[in-house]
Amino acid sequence: MTMLTGDQIPIYRLIVLLKGIELEGKGIKVSKRRSCLTIVKKEFGWTGNRAKIHGRLAWHIQTELERLGFDGKELEQSNSRSLDNVIGEGDTNDN
Repeated sequence: MTMLTGDQIPIYRLIVLLKGIELEGKGIKVSKRRSCLTIVKKEFGWTGNRAKIHGRLAWHIQTELERLGFDGKELEQSNSRSLDNVIGEGDTNDN
């Protein structure tokens, strides 16, 4: 298990907002209140459609991760391991 501390917490929040924008684009409501897209637009003062905001936020996250000394590969590896645990790697279904 990994513990987030200091500067990592705001970056993690941005990553969650990025994933929330992706889910909202597929029609899944993430929050009862404001959408992730609205939160990001208001917080950064950005305008544009979902795709443009998603791209800008992804770029912003990547630059912040580089500033903190992370490369994108560490994040991708942790996301893929988490996804494998959720899906159930090697899970067999005899139906």
